[in-house]
Amino acid sequence: MEEIIKYLGNFHPVVLHLPIGAFLFTFLLFLSQRFLKSNFDPAIRLGLLFSFITSIITSIFGYILRLFGEYDVTLVDIPSLFLDLANIEDPKSFQGTSFKDILIGNNTYSREYIYYRYWQHEVKRPAHLGIRSKNHKLIYIYGDGLNKSGVNFEKTSPYWEFYDLTIDPMENKNRINSANYEDVINKLHKQLLFEKELVKDFELEIPNL
Repeated sequence: MEEIIKYLGNFHPVVLHLPIGAFLFTFLLFLSQRFLKSNFDPAIRLGLLFSFITSIITSIFGYILRLFGEYDVTLVDIPSLFLDLANIEDPKSFQGTSFKDILIGNNTYSREYIYYRYWQHEVKRPAHLGIRSKNHKLIYIYGDGLNKSGVNFEKTSPYWEFYDLTIDPMENKNRINSANYEDVINKLHKQLLFEKELVKDFELEIPNL
């Protein structure tokens, strides 16, 4: 039963977009009804219901991933999946890898690390990047919009965070300065640089990385 639950968690990156797409489509129907004087009430109600149901399913699948700490799939893998299903080879510019074999149960591969980056800088939600393993997470909050479009140009002071997820799954205590984790932090930092290059994130302006 546990294996089935873990398998369902792999669908989280796919179903994540269902409620978003459904809500946007429903909103377009609402606008059409308002300005074109058409009656789309039944479709709007159905769209809202579908958005609500898929939001719950997405939350459950996301919780499963978090519970088991296994992130075999990332968002950059979704375009590669679609091309793989259509028997089209990935362009060199793609950052991800198809996970079709995982979905059909022909692949036991599991990622050891996940790299992520949030670039849309705000003072209350600074730009950052990080790496996560099953048991640990290292985050660098660099706090700089790097003059990108749509970001806040006010910089914040950069700092690091490190969490031991085995004893602190809610990430309440930053252990970046703990001598007990020095080796783990150094290893994750080297892996962070490697994973950053692996997904072709060649941003060189990030300070003090």
